[in-house]
Amino acid sequence: MITKSVPGGTACRISGDEFVCIVRKAGTDSFEAAMRTLKKVLFDNDQIAAVGYSAGKGSSFKELVNSAEKMMYEDKERFYRETGRDSRH
Repeated sequence: MITKSVPGGTACRISGDEFVCIVRKAGTDSFEAAMRTLKKVLFDNDQIAAVGYSAGKGSSFKELVNSAEKMMYEDKERFYRETGRDSRH
């Protein structure tokens, strides 16, 4: 689903349920549109996933991943608040 939603992206599993998708030379607008598409595809396929992303020319890979991870955790918290479904307890 990731590679279909993010054309030109390379998806990599970095842990059990976490993935990174690297997209080179993508404009901010097209990249954000791809992230919205990914979230819609996941939702339409009854998949629950928190999504975070980051873009930046000249930023280190680690900085980009940390920024995306922060957004992902914020997305996850928003899901728990809005649905009352918290699998952590």
